Amino acid sequence: MVAAIRLPQAILMTRWMLTYLGREYYGFWSLLWSLFIYSLLLDFGFGVSLQKYTATGLYQSDSERYNKIISTVLTIYLVMALLIIAVTCGMSFFLDILIRVNDPEQLRYFRLCFLLFGCGAAVVFVTAAVPEILVGIQKIYIRNYVNAISRLLELLGVWSILFCGGSLLSLVIFTITLSILTNVVMAVQVWKFIPSLRIYPRLERKICREILNFSGFAYMNSLSRLILTKSGDLLVSIFHGLTGVGIYHLAGRLPDLCAQGASQYQENFSPISASLYASGDHDKLRFTLLNSLRWNSFAACFFLFVAWFLCDEALFFLFKVADPVVSELCRIMLLLMYLVIACDKIPRDFLLMTEKHRLLAFIAGAEAAANLLLDLILLNFFSSQCLVWVAIGVKAAFLLFLIFPRTLNYLQSPWWSFGLKVYLAPIVAMILPVLWIAWGKQMLGVNSSAFLRLACCGFGALLLYLCISFFLLLSAEERQQLRTRLNWRLKSRSVP
Repeated sequence: MVAAIRLPQAILMTRWMLTYLGREYYGFWSLLWSLFIYSLLLDFGFGVSLQKYTATGLYQSDSERYNKIISTVLTIYLVMALLIIAVTCGMSFFLDILIRVNDPEQLRYFRLCFLLFGCGAAVVFVTAAVPEILVGIQKIYIRNYVNAISRLLELLGVWSILFCGGSLLSLVIFTITLSILTNVVMAVQVWKFIPSLRIYPRLERKICREILNFSGFAYMNSLSRLILTKSGDLLVSIFHGLTGVGIYHLAGRLPDLCAQGASQYQENFSPISASLYASGDHDKLRFTLLNSLRWNSFAACFFLFVAWFLCDEALFFLFKVADPVVSELCRIMLLLMYLVIACDKIPRDFLLMTEKHRLLAFIAGAEAAANLLLDLILLNFFSSQCLVWVAIGVKAAFLLFLIFPRTLNYLQSPWWSFGLKVYLAPIVAMILPVLWIAWGKQMLGVNSSAFLRLACCGFGALLLYLCISFFLLLSAEERQQLRTRLNWRLKSRSVP
């Protein structure tokens, strides 16, 4: 449900902001949110720790200890929020270096937006752990309902502000306020399911050491993800200015939408894996891990090939962008999207939730350092494409030599069997859909509308992919289960 709202929301907001604000102001808006993501580095992995402690049922077995953990984490968050405000004020004096704006009046306006956004982000940071607790008690559907309503309100509010002639400053105030209220509503829901929850400002050293034993290593994994996904906007801004940020961000919008569509299965995996591992049910955990990888690969493969061959049509229809530079960069980002969704996310979450956080911290630290060092060197000589190629190369190397071997060892599966079930079968299933897209584009011709090519080629490819996957990707048992479920649904609807 959230994905169904998030996809059109991202499309419409990007189009509206480009139309009403222009590429430069849109680039600054993108930069603001990238800097906010960097503030999450101050989380130090506590959010993931809260998810794990909650998933193991600590709030039921030892509510007093659970309350101490929550209170300690909240106290640390309050201190970090003050640090965010201080850093925001300090960085505002050097904003001209970050965004390369020389006009004094425009710089003052950007500085005001930056200060308000940073102070508001500090308040959002304090409440950022609430969704993690909802995930831990496996009430993701509540988090999704609240997020869905929030997204709809955000879409309506942004349209109203821009249509009525509102400025970037108005957007900053509105979106930050809405983010705070969204987390407050989730906090009310958490108290309903954990009535024994009591929070009071306190900082216990023993609790801190216990949490940091896990969260410190989880933090390194989060740091790696942030460098891979969010450092691009800041680095491009420093080396190529706000216009370069706008191009880089535009190229990433379609891969982001594909990632959202392909990764819905992932959200349940972390709390389920933590619970199964804690209970010692390794057979069920192996089954869950393998199926999670299969379904992620199934979805990511479809989005990769369809978006690749319909990239120009999608960019023009969604964002009114017809730029070969943006299209080329977008296709490279699609490769990174596939690598992250189909290959990287599930194994990392599995290692994190099964007491392999120390190993994962080493991998994440090395990966982050390699990416950052290569990016800083290559951006002096090449365009923003080098950021994506570096991310692809480094991630592929760590997957092949460090992450996949340990995942396969736990699955007790040979390389060839794993590769055939998880990755090769979906690629083979996409051969006919890709031919359909190529044939459809040729038959419709370049003079047809982008929407017509997207609708005919994309929908036809989806139908072909689903039909082929039914026989090629599913086992006999899974096909029978699917038939039984479909028959039951049809019968239940036919009964008056």
